[in-house]
Amino acid sequence: MNLLVLCTGNSCRPQWPKVGQKNFTSTFYSHLNFTVQSAGLETHGLDLRAVRAMQTHDIDISHQTRVCSHADSHCPVLPSGKEKLHLPILYPAKADGIDQEMLACFEEVCLQIRDELKVLFSNLTGQILKMAKAENKFTLEDVEILSQKNCYTGFLNIEALRLKHRLFEGGWSEVLQRELLIKDEAVGILLFDSCRDEVVMVRQFRVGALDKQASPWMLELVAGMVKVGEGAEQVAIRESREESDCAPTELVKILEYFNSPGTSNEKVTLFCGRVDARSVGGVHGLTEEHEDIEVTVLPFEEALASVNSGLINNAMSIIALQWLELNKAELLEQWL
Repeated sequence: MNLLVLCTGNSCRPQWPKVGQKNFTSTFYSHLNFTVQSAGLETHGLDLRAVRAMQTHDIDISHQTRVCSHADSHCPVLPSGKEKLHLPILYPAKADGIDQEMLACFEEVCLQIRDELKVLFSNLTGQILKMAKAENKFTLEDVEILSQKNCYTGFLNIEALRLKHRLFEGGWSEVLQRELLIKDEAVGILLFDSCRDEVVMVRQFRVGALDKQASPWMLELVAGMVKVGEGAEQVAIRESREESDCAPTELVKILEYFNSPGTSNEKVTLFCGRVDARSVGGVHGLTEEHEDIEVTVLPFEEALASVNSGLINNAMSIIALQWLELNKAELLEQWL
């Protein structure tokens, strides 16, 4: 969902939700993808008092390039299908008094915007969930599991299920038997050197490609499985250290997806991580996990060409590289 925060001068009020939303949505609504940008009807420049007010909340907006009734009444015509919401936020730049009094006004507006964001994102979440429910009338209550037992335990686990489910045209399906491959959640991370325009990838043996191509040593992302008590971000950083001997200084979540839901419960979370690729290379991995991983640094355009040629042909890498192609300009603006 794309959100545009508009006010008269874009000097203070829009900067708070533009930057602060990252922490808020990552904490409360991490399953949703919000992009927030700001704009103004006039050019006023970033108000330094707004910077000071945000510093008291441990948020730095000093590098931001530079909604009131004036903006509401002069708002540009929006494309069809877009919704406009007017929030009558005070204009702190016009506050009078000594410096301490004016800063207090900025603080008050900062807290007001924080409270408005909580309500806004809560309402947006409710709307999204209603839309999803309207598009898909079935839930878990429309599946009846008759039996479920473990068939095999090893490097992978397999369970056998007997179940039935409701049909689109009414009634229930026949009893189905399905084998389900049980896998821990996975995390992949595209390591990107934004200064050198290079990506860090790894090459390792993959048994699933033994009879499918000339070489089962595949070029792919740094990746690993989520262990008990770990978060996806922790896994991304841990696997980066173990497989490439470097750690990202910043993480951006790309998306979540199911790898092959017809036969497996594996869910994958993808990140893009900022790294310095100048001294990256060598062979890494954990001996106890039988890992033999060669690190490769590629110019981004070469990696993208490898997707188009079929040299890189695993879903995790293709999704991440194509995401970077689509979002590279915005990512560079954020990081640089």
